[in-house]
Amino acid sequence: MNFNLDTGAQLDLSAKKGRTFQLDIDLHRPLSGYTFRMQVKNESDAVKLDFTMGDGITIADTKILLDKSDEDMDIDTGTYQYDLIEEISGTVNTILYGTLLIEPSVTEATEA
Repeated sequence: MNFNLDTGAQLDLSAKKGRTFQLDIDLHRPLSGYTFRMQVKNESDAVKLDFTMGDGITIADTKILLDKSDEDMDIDTGTYQYDLIEEISGTVNTILYGTLLIEPSVTEATEA
């Protein structure tokens, strides 16, 4: 008998190199008391992006808001692995997991 205890949903994402990354995820349930974290890693298991509470993750009611600046997103093009986890009272669960494809940008942003 096989059991799949991973309750996370697979969601493959794509973003442009050097462009602001924003994603709103509505879990349709209260998120009070939860802590969230998301890491994006390359094939060598090196962390390329780290989303933590107050640094890339904001909670608003039932939503998780992911946000990284264009400077943060200036990582090498390619395919990365990620997962988004939640933690409450010592229990850790996967919310989302999958790949993040960083594609090349064409137009350069203007300097302010």
